[in-house]
Amino acid sequence: MLRQWMIICAQLAIHISALLSYVCAANNKYGTISVVGPTFVNREVTLKATPSYPWGCDVEWKYKKVGDTTFQTMNGTNVKRYSDDTSFLLKWTASVEYNGSYFYAGCSTNETIQTSMISINIKDIVGPCGALVLLGPIVRGGNVKLGYFPSDSFIQRQTYTTRIWKKHFQDIEIQEGSYEERIESDFLYILTIFKFEERNEGTYILNCYSSYNTDSVQLHIPEISVYPVLGPKFPDFNTTECIYVYAGSDFYCKTEFGTEPVEVVLLFGNDSFVLSENDENKGVYRYQNVCQQIAGMSRRNVICQVSYIALETPDEAHGSLCSVETGSLPVLTVPELLHGEISTPICEVRNAIPAPTIEIHVDNVLLGDVQQTDAFNESSHIFTSSLFYVTFPE
Repeated sequence: MLRQWMIICAQLAIHISALLSYVCAANNKYGTISVVGPTFVNREVTLKATPSYPWGCDVEWKYKKVGDTTFQTMNGTNVKRYSDDTSFLLKWTASVEYNGSYFYAGCSTNETIQTSMISINIKDIVGPCGALVLLGPIVRGGNVKLGYFPSDSFIQRQTYTTRIWKKHFQDIEIQEGSYEERIESDFLYILTIFKFEERNEGTYILNCYSSYNTDSVQLHIPEISVYPVLGPKFPDFNTTECIYVYAGSDFYCKTEFGTEPVEVVLLFGNDSFVLSENDENKGVYRYQNVCQQIAGMSRRNVICQVSYIALETPDEAHGSLCSVETGSLPVLTVPELLHGEISTPICEVRNAIPAPTIEIHVDNVLLGDVQQTDAFNESSHIFTSSLFYVTFPE
């Protein structure tokens, strides 16, 4: 006897629209610009510009201070401009009046060729000793570097002062293979802790004038990777490398465990964007200000690049920004069921990303003991999702 099964196939958890969090003002295809190292008042500040391709012209550095209406060319006897194999660099001793100023590098003969703008935040060195700064991430077994930036008072009186590195307020003995102090200049001393392990964890300070200390720095080995994380990630990220962008959603790059990066840059195709740390969630750098839909761009490679002063090359995390695609409408195959035969109803959805969740109902009853398969096509970057329910002869 033939029986017709009434089966409903539902596709769930897919959103049609997708928007990209996009920092419009930072959009630039000509190159990147970054601040190298900590920035302090009356200390040398370094800016670095890396063109996306050779510009074929001399480079001019432009700046605009807070309250000014026009950009000026960076000149002066204390201003150093030079280049290496891939980048242009600008160095100068920055007074407090440069705090909050905007900078960019551009071609001297073609004003349309220039980097995006970057703002610098110049901090005061407070206290009679100076500032102590961690110069890179802490990795178990790696070398960890602390930078000491002396105060003006210490520099002026250093002939008559002492400096002592301390851990847990106990003197550190500088010995080969364990610790090394290197004097970069009158303005920077670096303590290297070799092969950092749990025994090296703790509170570090630098003592000067016998009775004054810098602010302390806590050094601890992170329990998980210090490398940046792109997000939000869904369970299929290992397969698709997709970070799905919904309407109103946030896309972020997250660093771990308190090591303050010099810079966090998002690379999106040929464009680069300098990200700012979230005020309420430390270590999270959000890509915000949604202003453009991803029309026709369902999958774009994205890199989060985190730079630390002690690393020659930045840490990177890779992924893809993917708009949410509903794919085809569900297709249900309902065979006629005969006594004495095995039959399999199949519900299938094609070309969807992420893979949908599929359910089969008989009347109002949700069928259990079903099996869903999600086949991912690495060329087209889409899923074919199928749900099977096997019925046995009565």
